[in-house]
Amino acid sequence: MLDSIYSHGAYSQRYLAVHLAAPLLEERERFLEHLKQEGATELTLRRVAQGLIQTVRILQLKALRDVDAREVKLSTARWQANRGISSTPPFFWIAKRWLCFLGKLKVPARPPQPYAAKMDEFVRFLINCGFAPKTVRGRRLAATLFLRWLSQQHRSLRSVSISDVDKYFSFKRATAGWSLRTIATEGAGLRPFLRYAGSRHWCSNSIATAIRGPRLPRYQNARHPPTWREVRQVLAMPATSPAAIRANAIFSLLSGYGLRSGDVTNLRLGDFNWVARTVNVRRSKNGGFQRFPIKQEIAASVLNYVMNVRPKCSCPHLFVTLNPPFRPLTDTTLWVITSQRFARLGIHCRPRGPHSLRYACAQHLLERGLSFKEIADFLGHHNLETVRVYAKCDVKLLRAVADFDLGDLI
Repeated sequence: MLDSIYSHGAYSQRYLAVHLAAPLLEERERFLEHLKQEGATELTLRRVAQGLIQTVRILQLKALRDVDAREVKLSTARWQANRGISSTPPFFWIAKRWLCFLGKLKVPARPPQPYAAKMDEFVRFLINCGFAPKTVRGRRLAATLFLRWLSQQHRSLRSVSISDVDKYFSFKRATAGWSLRTIATEGAGLRPFLRYAGSRHWCSNSIATAIRGPRLPRYQNARHPPTWREVRQVLAMPATSPAAIRANAIFSLLSGYGLRSGDVTNLRLGDFNWVARTVNVRRSKNGGFQRFPIKQEIAASVLNYVMNVRPKCSCPHLFVTLNPPFRPLTDTTLWVITSQRFARLGIHCRPRGPHSLRYACAQHLLERGLSFKEIADFLGHHNLETVRVYAKCDVKLLRAVADFDLGDLI
């Protein structure tokens, strides 16, 4: 393996000699071969090979042994201190991944979470009910944070009261700076767990119904989505680098169909029927499918990404990382991509992530004269009341005005 990546020039031959003489040659070559099969370039393989040499030297590895993650961290810190370097060197991440690949990285056990068995049962309940993975993660996190705080207060779940819930949110507001909107969101996430806990007699079954979020002004909307003109400005940005071409394809799908970030990360190559010019979208929130016609502009950006940028790998997802190991993009990556593109053009909007494009798409459809029913169907909503959030208006109020009898005024 090393012969192939150091096969040119006397300089490379000197490096090759160093690598061949270093300890754990077979283990290092096995890891490099693994990276090559994942699609790593020759330049990447050279950098990793050099990082493995540094790893062997700094950790003083003469033979393969178990290495504690803290040893890697401390050894790297000493190396940084000796050279006056503040940034984490690349070999730190290479060392951890190599040792993990060999099964020799010992990670300290996490402290046991309070009520871990009950939390696992609650998660299984949510999954069996068909909730989306993102919803399950959110509700689990909300319950975990509360149970952790409850344990720190030396209070048991069986004796918990609504007063404890109030104290918890007051504590978070004072120490973590939670806003009223955050408290309302976290309260909505905690309520299902306490409702389930009450049904299982882990606590009083009246606590969940007693949780009331803080009052928020009904018509105060802190959201300021980008205008459709600003969306078009972002789409018109030059896309020459691989990352920019991928970002343009993501941005066009988010804005063109008003998709959620999970809808985009769930897309597979096989979801696109280029003959029929349709795309099947897996709705991340309700798990259903929705078929859209492929618009010409979206087709051009997606095909440009697939044909010229997307790595040739076995991952079935449409959007993958540009560097090995190739894996699907996450919601967090999509947030970074969209927020950075807004920032480059000086566009100030809220939210700044992918969901802002869903708002912009809904408002654009409303401006074109589509009905709330048509917009709800397009966005994958079953409830018309949800559309008013995107349209910044109250459907009930509009219905009341529409039903008002003008009588003799007509």
